Amino acid sequence: MIEHTDDLGDGFIYVNKSVSPGNNVIYKGDDAKAGSVIIKANTLLKPKDIGAFAAAGVSSVLVKKRIKAGIISTGDEIADIDETLNGAKVRDVNSYTLYAGLLELGTQPYMYGIVPDSYDEIRKVTDRALRECDIVLISGGSSVGTYDMTCKVIDSFGKPGIFVHGIAMKPGKPTIIAKVRDKAIFGLPGHPVSAYFIFKVFVSHTFKVLNGLNHEFKTSIKAYTAFNFPSNDGREEYVPVRLEETERKILAHPVFAKSGLITTLTEASGYIKISRGAEGVVAGQEVEVLPF
Repeated sequence: MIEHTDDLGDGFIYVNKSVSPGNNVIYKGDDAKAGSVIIKANTLLKPKDIGAFAAAGVSSVLVKKRIKAGIISTGDEIADIDETLNGAKVRDVNSYTLYAGLLELGTQPYMYGIVPDSYDEIRKVTDRALRECDIVLISGGSSVGTYDMTCKVIDSFGKPGIFVHGIAMKPGKPTIIAKVRDKAIFGLPGHPVSAYFIFKVFVSHTFKVLNGLNHEFKTSIKAYTAFNFPSNDGREEYVPVRLEETERKILAHPVFAKSGLITTLTEASGYIKISRGAEGVVAGQEVEVLPF
């Protein structure tokens, strides 16, 4: 390398660092040998993988068809994000959050808009989504109130129908997992934080399995809690945290978020999971932080 030499103008080049045969030389086959596997099957292609294909002169590859996912947002109180709010209206957070999350998974999302709390209307839109998509996500109406229609709608499509209604998880207890017309269908809680965690824990896992991506490891960060947090109500609890890097270790601070307030999650770096059998976490306890 020229920076390891001197030219003093006396006709000689002075080499100041020893070299060995092969230093700074790339030989044929160093990057990839003929017949070797460059990218394994069932891999979600990332920029580095595209670069590897380019290096090998591969201009096209056979890929799986993108899974189509339909998003339905239900509720008389839901308004689109461009509308002016009045009365008890709230903006449609879940459609856009789910849409962005599905794009991250390499899926093709389709938004079917906001549907009022009407059995006939929800069923009509759900029927269309089931015909056009591979998986359907229905936001809202998954609880057991008078206007919660999601269960009734799913049941109306026949067997096998609903497998799960209610999960021992916080947030996200009123969740529905079902199969209709050989397609997966999820009833997500209407509260944005609850819906987001159900998407991260259950929906995203389903897409990875369908795409054969279950071998890909989820990255996590080792940190230490900077707080005491009781959790003993018999549910697996997911707690958003903010990370602080100190000289000695990484500290995890809780971000307290009501299930209906999504903006508080923007302060969080990730989340920790507290198992059903635990009494909570104590300050200084080592935890695994899963990034958002």
